[in-house]
Amino acid sequence: IHSRVAPVRAVTKSQLNSYKEQYPEMEEVLELSQQVDLQAIESASGEEMRTAFLSIEGLSDTERAAVEEFDFESQKEAVSTLVEVVSDPEEAITFTLEPYLNFNTDLFGATLFIPLAGFSHGGDATFEMGNLALDTRFAHYASAPGIVVAFSYGNVLSTPTGTSRADALALSNMFESPRYRHAYLTAEPFVALGFDARFLLIQLDAGMSFMNRVRTEDSPSSIQYFRYGGAVSLVPFEVVAFTVELTGGKGVQSAQGFDLLQLTGALRFRVVDTIEPVIGIQAPLALPGQESYGGTGDLAFGSPADINAFAGISFAF
Repeated sequence: IHSRVAPVRAVTKSQLNSYKEQYPEMEEVLELSQQVDLQAIESASGEEMRTAFLSIEGLSDTERAAVEEFDFESQKEAVSTLVEVVSDPEEAITFTLEPYLNFNTDLFGATLFIPLAGFSHGGDATFEMGNLALDTRFAHYASAPGIVVAFSYGNVLSTPTGTSRADALALSNMFESPRYRHAYLTAEPFVALGFDARFLLIQLDAGMSFMNRVRTEDSPSSIQYFRYGGAVSLVPFEVVAFTVELTGGKGVQSAQGFDLLQLTGALRFRVVDTIEPVIGIQAPLALPGQESYGGTGDLAFGSPADINAFAGISFAF
């Protein structure tokens, strides 16, 4: 069982609903506002604002027509108020409980993940179902005295079995979005290379993620991004390991939010052979502008937290 706790920044839906009631003519613009860097257009002209909204990837014909017809010049004050609403996020706590089942042979492995997603906001906590995922992979390895080298390749298939509120968990780690974006069926082919020298472990990996919408009418219909990463772990003692990990992505289709590079540092402890707690900090080296990371349940999101502190624990039986 994997479990993790991490904060995300959030905007309460009640704030946005109140704003929508105050400015009903801005409903379409409001829905699109999380996909625009609002602070950058706060002092822009009406036409510059319109251009920023029209540059959003994946606009439907209805959304494009609404933006073209909206009078940004006369509503600049309302847009400025919108900046204040969306740019003043609160903090929500997300948590996961992820039972998994492993089957391994020398050359083939399969893991079934059952992600359970939860978040706490305003004193209320909710647990929701995430997307069932199946990781299948082949591996080849060679060994010499004191070192093992392994090469692996495979695919992770995430099925749209989650609930809409589970989308919240996509923000604590963007690259785990396929586990929690309930409307998408995702295939993620990958390759990985690893070195194990007992006290030093190195892993490199790369892959593509193809997220295809199969539920609801939300946009976009397809999300594609390239992802890559590398990690170095020092294991000076049997009971503790220190890991530094670099993770990055590049959006290919409707995936500006994945144009990021983040650095993670973590300490993992081995209490006994079956229990491993971990604590860490995840910080961005490069972030996209404020993009649409989705809205869900009582929360609407502007972007992931700039810096994530997280704690987790793994149990094995």
